[in-house]
Amino acid sequence: AVKTVVDGITFDSKWEAERYQELQLRVKAGDIAGLRLQEPYPCIVVSPDGEQIEIGKYFADFVYFNKDHELVIEDAKG
Repeated sequence: AVKTVVDGITFDSKWEAERYQELQLRVKAGDIAGLRLQEPYPCIVVSPDGEQIEIGKYFADFVYFNKDHELVIEDAKG
């Protein structure tokens, strides 16, 4: 993977940068809304006694809402 800069943002790969540009076009067209990058989500396990323990975070490459107002969580992997 080759780090690539677009709009002052450094992406982990050329593919991720290209996907960002595609999604930006969809935002401008009104096809999607609320585009966010590197959105963190906690990874939580529940112990046998019911305690919730955060063991790390997952970072989604892109998060946005589609035309049906559904949340889309997307990773750009080659």
